Amino acid sequence: MTVSAPLLRLLQQAYATPPRAYHHLGHLDEAIGWFDWAAERAPWRAPREGYVALLFHDAIYVPGAKDNEARSAELACAAIAGRSAAGPLAELEGVDDARVAALIGWTAQHGRLTANEVDEEAARLLDCDLAILAASPERYLRYRDEIACEYAALPAQAYLAGRRAFVASLLARPRRFLSELFHRELDALAVANLRAELAHLTP
Repeated sequence: MTVSAPLLRLLQQAYATPPRAYHHLGHLDEAIGWFDWAAERAPWRAPREGYVALLFHDAIYVPGAKDNEARSAELACAAIAGRSAAGPLAELEGVDDARVAALIGWTAQHGRLTANEVDEEAARLLDCDLAILAASPERYLRYRDEIACEYAALPAQAYLAGRRAFVASLLARPRRFLSELFHRELDALAVANLRAELAHLTP
């Protein structure tokens, strides 16, 4: 899907506010790269809805806020309806806003959903967002530090305890990725990175 200049400006403004160490346009570029990677292995059945959901999934991001995904979904739906600051956008005409909102909403449940709670298309999209877990060790270290930077306002011990619990919960799950594709291709890499981080976080 071609992103027009007005839509790009809308996304650039959203992802830059507030300034972020990880959940910025760089993360979006990486997630889109995984979206394309998945498409090369099995075509998306509804590529426009998935792509638009990915574009907006972290548009609103305040560390620790409980409504980031809901507000991101609202912005996506407003853009689809032509009610955002970008005005009417031809590339979003006919996009199913309810599906986009559902996909964005599910990203709030990373680490809690099971594969049988979402369809395979949604599973693959959610895995695109979490594929950073299977990055190279060097990139994963940067990701780890970027997340810590975003939560710098928290007391250090509170952040470490929360992050340790999150990483341990991912390792305790039978699989990190919901889709068969990502599970098969990336799970071992993710486990290695998560184990290394847990060792780093454990006193």
